[in-house]
Amino acid sequence: MVIPSDKALYPGDTLEDTVTFMVDPGWVPTHVRQLARMRTLDVERIYPNHGDPAVIMAGGYTKSFIDAVVEYDTNMLRHVHDADYLEMTIEEAIPNALANGAVSIWEPYRYVHAANLELMQGYWQHRTLPKGYR
Repeated sequence: MVIPSDKALYPGDTLEDTVTFMVDPGWVPTHVRQLARMRTLDVERIYPNHGDPAVIMAGGYTKSFIDAVVEYDTNMLRHVHDADYLEMTIEEAIPNALANGAVSIWEPYRYVHAANLELMQGYWQHRTLPKGYR
């Protein structure tokens, strides 16, 4: 939901801090494309369902939050065929987002990330990645 007069975006579960909770790995490329569209919205503040309460109370996230989710999804796809894929840490998946403070590590999301790795590998290990992710 967008409230134009407030320049606020309420993305529900489309954006999450620390990482995306993946359900259908086949839709990750579509998620990345839709996030690019979301990035064009005229918003200044983002209030996700799952985020850092301190950030939300301080006025919400900026569009760098969208970039963080794109970085995560993209790296999850780009590296899915790596031999050590299941060992990829959150820090390795979103180095830019963590460096610029777009998101922060919430420890329970390490479990989500581990589940995402297994789900992605199981789906993509015998499939060809879309162009741009190889």
